[in-house]
Amino acid sequence: VRVKIPNSSLKLKPEMNAKIIVQLTKKDEEITIPSSAVIFDNNKNWVMVVDIDNKIETRQIEIDHQYKDVIYVNHGLTVGEKVISKNGLYIYDAIND
Repeated sequence: VRVKIPNSSLKLKPEMNAKIIVQLTKKDEEITIPSSAVIFDNNKNWVMVVDIDNKIETRQIEIDHQYKDVIYVNHGLTVGEKVISKNGLYIYDAIND
């Protein structure tokens, strides 16, 4: 990575190492799900959503970014919806065959 750092005092020399901390700006409210809930198929990301009547539906999502085992969702889910986070691929295959 190339980073531009002000060096008016000339304390930094070429080829010196530096530790850089990058911080992401947070949105007001972000929807997160476990990465194990995401199913990648046909170049798209899907999750299995359980509705109020315990019916399961396949929902396409748009991923903003991932940090470790957490997926930050841009589009496709609303706050409070339940997703299947384990063995969702089996259900996905059964519903979408």
